[in-house]
Amino acid sequence: MMTSSVTTIEIAARKRRWVPPYKLLTLGGVVALLVFALPHIRYNHSTSEPRGVYWLDYYRSVQRGDFVTVSTVLKQIAAVSGDVVLFTPEGVVINGSLWQNSAPLRPYTPFPFGRYVVQPGQVLLLSHNKRGFDGRYIGFVPTNLLEAIAVPVLTER
Repeated sequence: MMTSSVTTIEIAARKRRWVPPYKLLTLGGVVALLVFALPHIRYNHSTSEPRGVYWLDYYRSVQRGDFVTVSTVLKQIAAVSGDVVLFTPEGVVINGSLWQNSAPLRPYTPFPFGRYVVQPGQVLLLSHNKRGFDGRYIGFVPTNLLEAIAVPVLTER
């Protein structure tokens, strides 16, 4: 009777599968993308601003119209240094233009009505949602509290 002289090492070697190098590189690329890109990707689920995916830019200077994050909240910069802002019961007027849906709602206490000039180092953050909690109630925000600029990548509007 003839017995097989195959060792355990040989059986294990036969079961090993060869992985093409391009698959390893692809896997490495995905891991690198996740490690380096995830801190820069943000999904906004709030109706305050357009829902969707945003790329967070931590290095660019802010400008009027930018979406920014403050304590994980996404808002849009409505006014910057030097802009004239008028807080009224009808809404917020910036450089002569009424910001859409900016009339303060009850029971919240609005920022004191009056005319203001945005000072250096401050911005006014507003939402396009009439129920948004924003500068209508808290006024101006120091720019050092802004965490990142949120650049829309894929949003619903």
